[in-house]
Amino acid sequence: MSGAESLDKSWARFILGLQRDFPFFAVLAMFARLQFDDEVEISRIDGRTLQVSPQFFLGMDELQRHGYLLHQVLHLALGHPHRGAERVPILWNVAADIVVNNVIAEVTLWPPPPMTAWDKRFTGDSVERVYARLLKECPDDGSGGEPGAEPISAYAQAVARKYRCHDDFAPQSGRQATAEQAYWQGAMVKARQMSMRDKRHGTKSLSLERETELVIGGQLDWRSLLWKYATPAANDYQEFDRRFLHQPLYLESLLSEDLLVEVVVDTSGSICDRSLSRFLEELLAVHQCHPHTRIRFYYADVALHGPYGIPRDLSEFPVPVGAGGTSFTTYFTDLKKRDSLVEQPVAVLYFTDGFGNFPGTPPSMPVLWLLTEDGEEDDKIPFGTIARIKV
Repeated sequence: MSGAESLDKSWARFILGLQRDFPFFAVLAMFARLQFDDEVEISRIDGRTLQVSPQFFLGMDELQRHGYLLHQVLHLALGHPHRGAERVPILWNVAADIVVNNVIAEVTLWPPPPMTAWDKRFTGDSVERVYARLLKECPDDGSGGEPGAEPISAYAQAVARKYRCHDDFAPQSGRQATAEQAYWQGAMVKARQMSMRDKRHGTKSLSLERETELVIGGQLDWRSLLWKYATPAANDYQEFDRRFLHQPLYLESLLSEDLLVEVVVDTSGSICDRSLSRFLEELLAVHQCHPHTRIRFYYADVALHGPYGIPRDLSEFPVPVGAGGTSFTTYFTDLKKRDSLVEQPVAVLYFTDGFGNFPGTPPSMPVLWLLTEDGEEDDKIPFGTIARIKV
């Protein structure tokens, strides 16, 4: 078969093979299109199109071609371009490669596609977690800047060289990214519907399960979650309104928005300066999002420090105290021991990486864990609701 004939029939053979063995992936692939382009050095994805160099493609055998096409389809379907906005592009691309190749390795017998990154250490992780862990491995002699600064870029390029991978997409943002996100969310829903009807759907992959949840449901927004706890409903009432006690009227007063939320900031030794700064920035955001909610916060490692009030800006925060081990029991034990006359919070927010000792009994009020992306696994958190924050 000539090279031209092979190119013409490659996409059809790929789709037919997926329909036979992996219907879940076949649905996703049918939402994409393949385009061979001599001006593309290796490959590039753009919205819904896989653009591949014919020379590069013909240099692979059949199984490598199938693995490479699936690799690119999964980048698109899992929204890796728009999810990488505001991150270091090269490092995000490496993280996305690793996750996609772990999915392929878990589900198929196809070899890892050439010129892409693969690392079994991160099996089961989302791209955000892989990216955060790679970023955390940046050496101290060149990692002090913010993402996008020259030392970080140099580190990202070194990581790409280590894995011998190429850039096959650039992070997207704006209106076009929003449209593509909706398009691929629809594709993922249809693929999941297929998986419910066919046991050969090919989703027995922890990596793919995590990625699918992020695409379809999106990451939990802690601000929306807190709003549920910190905003009373119109029919929430408290004790009799004391303004009318001198009259024969006993009217229940509507709860005001003057509710109390407690925030705990993990200052243990496992929390780097960048994470701690991010925690405090988000704490200010809590106050800005809920100006009528009273907030008191604590620093905590194995000991509890505070409570403190919320300052007007980041520079006015009390100097963090801690840098020891991590025990979540300390705060919740203190909360439980407080006298019944002391006002109890309606909700607790805990900024942490999630690594530490937990109390045996959960508190009576809702707890929202705001974990770093490279923090503890969700299933290791014994109670409360979990959201991830980008550091």
